[in-house]
Amino acid sequence: MFGREPDVEPREDSDAWDLALMSWLQRAEGTPESAGWLRLEVDDLASRRAQVQTEQGITCSHSKRISGRAV
Repeated sequence: MFGREPDVEPREDSDAWDLALMSWLQRAEGTPESAGWLRLEVDDLASRRAQVQTEQGITCSHSKRISGRAV
C-alpha cells in the first residue's frame, strides 16, 4: 500500500503500517465499516486514488478541495 510491506501483522486477517509516532493504519478483511477519516498527503491525488482502488480494491469516498487542500 505504501510501497513497502506492512510493519506488523497483528492477526492472520490484518496488517498495519506505522505512519508516525502513535499513528498506525490497519487494514483488515471483512465487511467495511465507517471508522472515521484518514488523511494522508500525496503529490497527485487522482493517480493515488486510482492506484488504491485498483491495486488494493479499496473504495475511496469522494474528494473536494478546501482552501488549497483536498478532502
